[in-house]
Amino acid sequence: MKRRAIDKDKGYMVVINTCLFAIGSILVFVHWYRGFNEREQDFFTVVTKLTLNDTILLSTVAIMVGGLFYSIVILRPEAAKRQREKELLKLTMEATQHDDYVDASTGFYNNLYFEKTLKSYLAEFSQTEEKLGLFVIEVVGISDTPTETLKEIGNVLINTARDYDIIARISLTKFAVITPHIKSDDLASISNRFYQKLIEGVNNSSNYRFPIGSTSNANKNDTSDELQSDVNNNLKINRRLILEA
Repeated sequence: MKRRAIDKDKGYMVVINTCLFAIGSILVFVHWYRGFNEREQDFFTVVTKLTLNDTILLSTVAIMVGGLFYSIVILRPEAAKRQREKELLKLTMEATQHDDYVDASTGFYNNLYFEKTLKSYLAEFSQTEEKLGLFVIEVVGISDTPTETLKEIGNVLINTARDYDIIARISLTKFAVITPHIKSDDLASISNRFYQKLIEGVNNSSNYRFPIGSTSNANKNDTSDELQSDVNNNLKINRRLILEA
């Protein structure tokens, strides 16, 4: 119960903690600076001959600045991450209890779950330097792809992806994979790995092709719509290359 209460109020605690450290460090520094101005000594002399009071005040400022740094660099991203994890866990629990987030044909997550999860990750990563990868895999072949083949494709993606990656069927012939905590340079290698595993793992008697589009959040202000537009443009290019080969 105590841990849940702390988790619930952690965002407010981080804000309050940051404000207190910032205000405290400013007040203490101003107090020391006023005392410095009242002396009939130059700055160099004061610095080289610090009194006990000077040392205590400046040490207090250093401690408060350190606390401020800790709040901004450590606590704030951690609080955002925990909030995103709670939201994702809530979505996952809802998905297991309701049909709203599950594709009826294959049993994988659907486009609604994909949209909510993508927005949740972007909200978290907008406050950090973390990168989020987005892949869209299209099944190009006959227009009516058998359900068993779609399940087979989804299983290949699940077995290839990491445990915390998100795989969803977002349309009749498309799957999406959300890969948090990657480097932008990893997009090509991850895309190639998905492609090779699909070619090797899917019974391809109908000559299916698997063009893949990929992108990542280039900056902190990227939206879900912008990422999906980028990945679909990349998918169009790769689809044309594959079909013309």
